[in-house]
Amino acid sequence: MTFTVPGRDWFAIDTTGIVGKDVLGEKPMYDIAFSMWRVGNVYADACRWTGTELDPILGRTVDDLANALSAQIGRSGTQPTDVTIDGYSGKKVELSLPADLDPKECDGGEVRTWIAATGGGYGGFVYGAGQKNTVYILDVDGERLVIDTMYLPGTSAETLAELDQIIDSIDIEP
Repeated sequence: MTFTVPGRDWFAIDTTGIVGKDVLGEKPMYDIAFSMWRVGNVYADACRWTGTELDPILGRTVDDLANALSAQIGRSGTQPTDVTIDGYSGKKVELSLPADLDPKECDGGEVRTWIAATGGGYGGFVYGAGQKNTVYILDVDGERLVIDTMYLPGTSAETLAELDQIIDSIDIEP
């Protein structure tokens, strides 16, 4: 996948394709970010996640993941809606965290959304209360690809428009 990052103030957070921008001046806080994932499973409860991995494990379809995220406890999820990116169809789910959430009160002091399909890591990172994520789940020639965007309260409309520009610029090469 390739994409165009507008402006010079976006930066690579790590080598896995996560880019972010510090717009509120609280480094190393990432107030807005974009990342790509292959999701293997979902936690049923994002805050009290210990031992809540879906069992049986999450199915392999776009709908399986979209429905699991929409139903996740601890994050307000919208009903999945249809989306197309670079000609690939899928679903979009918008997730929100409560404005008064203190992630330190969650298991391990953090909110966890999903488990990566490879490497044993987890994703859907949370950087603060009131965080919003838009999760795009695409079927790319039979493989599920997840594009996760996030932003914190106070992020400007101009910066959110830049995030939309990144999504609009995506070119997927299966």
